[in-house]
Amino acid sequence: MFEKEIEELIDEHKAINKVLKEFEKKLDNFTVLDAENLLNFVLTEVENHAIKEDEIFLPKVLKIYPNYDAESFSFAHSTIREEADYLKQAIKDVNLGKSKEDILKTYAKKLIRMIYDHFLEEENFFFPDIKRIKEKDGKYIMEEIDLKEEKEWL
Repeated sequence: MFEKEIEELIDEHKAINKVLKEFEKKLDNFTVLDAENLLNFVLTEVENHAIKEDEIFLPKVLKIYPNYDAESFSFAHSTIREEADYLKQAIKDVNLGKSKEDILKTYAKKLIRMIYDHFLEEENFFFPDIKRIKEKDGKYIMEEIDLKEEKEWL
């Protein structure tokens, strides 16, 4: 039902992950400029992706299936925003001489990992759940999951 939208979101995940991998390569010698560039990327590209999910995609899902747990998306997006705020503060602290530059690597690594993990969560749990929403007798239901299938993934 939402296959096209989900495919587009997954394509965005791949594009974002590609850029994040480039930042990961720089982590051993991570500078303030690298941290600022990562922060800018997260606050623009990753944020735009989250807004697309929260304000366009999820309302479509909730319109036909109001019981879907959309809070899981929002919670993860909020957590990533908080982690971006920590990186932003770390940049300020380094610029003010309150912290050493190596602290940036710690915050950047955690932020990148959170984004990777969230995308995995969406692709392996949230999106498959949404794909299970089907129309039956004029109502929308979520088909039962094959537990064997889930156990194999876990």
